[in-house]
Amino acid sequence: MIGHLTDVVRQRAGIYFLSLDADSRAAVLAARRTYRLPYFRSRIRVERDGEGVAWDLLRTSDDGPPAYFVGRYGPQGEELPVRAGSLERWLAERYCLYTLDGEGRVQRGEIQHPPWPLYEGWAEIETNTMAMPFGIDLAGEPLLHFSPRQDVVIWPLRRTNSAPADF
Repeated sequence: MIGHLTDVVRQRAGIYFLSLDADSRAAVLAARRTYRLPYFRSRIRVERDGEGVAWDLLRTSDDGPPAYFVGRYGPQGEELPVRAGSLERWLAERYCLYTLDGEGRVQRGEIQHPPWPLYEGWAEIETNTMAMPFGIDLAGEPLLHFSPRQDVVIWPLRRTNSAPADF
């Protein structure tokens, strides 16, 4: 799969979600059916906490890997300038998403939004088991950015010209 997805992404840089969580059963079902996104039902508590945001998330879906996250995060400093070609813009500015259809073929959904208002970020993470099922090692010093909420528009999925992904 990675080879096929890599070829498609070379055509147009986008984002591929490993997992997403929501505390709304309707949102989970809609995202799964409409965009084939890997959403899972979770019990989520979010609170403004001084200069940041505190999260407590426990995945409750029985059709996904267990996950638990407790932490705080927020912005620091002034808003970063929009500099074309900068690392932070390369990381954040994605105008399409990729997913797989039921037969493993890559599909792309176009995304429309203004450039993300980015800040350097900070985080205090107490517990994070979300990356474990994917074999992602979160050791080391992270590169963190923060953006306030921003609404986006996602267009319907369209199949790309790639072959089915092979696992």
